[in-house]
Amino acid sequence: MAICPDENYMACYIDKLLSKSEAGQLERHLLVCTRCQEIVEVARKVEDQEKGLNGS
Repeated sequence: MAICPDENYMACYIDKLLSKSEAGQLERHLLVCTRCQEIVEVARKVEDQEKGLNGS
């Protein structure tokens, strides 16, 4: 994955909606792309905070 994925694709990854193949491809991209690593990290923190607020 030479080009960073769009926001929707990243959201699908975070929500575990990608196929194993797609997730693997994105995970390989994350190994080399600090920008996308940061996006995933921030999105997961926000998701965790939302879960805490909703009592989930």
